[in-house]
Amino acid sequence: AYNLMAAGKPILGILEKESEIARMITENEIGWQTMPCDAKSLIDLIELIYSRRNEIPAMSSRARKLAETEFTLEKAVEKYIKVLELRTASSHLNPKPEEKCLSARLPS
Repeated sequence: AYNLMAAGKPILGILEKESEIARMITENEIGWQTMPCDAKSLIDLIELIYSRRNEIPAMSSRARKLAETEFTLEKAVEKYIKVLELRTASSHLNPKPEEKCLSARLPS
């Protein structure tokens, strides 16, 4: 999905509504989503897309803009750093059980 956004292409997602990508498609209006294993819904969706094909350029622009603003290398690195910082902070507050045992056995 991310490579399609980077290319400025709307996404036709055949995936569960609750998935991260489905929510991203819907919330940002960058494509369409239909459930897997539902051929009738897919056919209906393709017909809808064709009847509203004039909306595709705007979806394409939104997809590209989303890729450029939210899914850059810099943003990904920032998110990884935050996760690592949270993990590091929580590991000091909540030592692993074996660390508790070691510290309890160390002489004062």
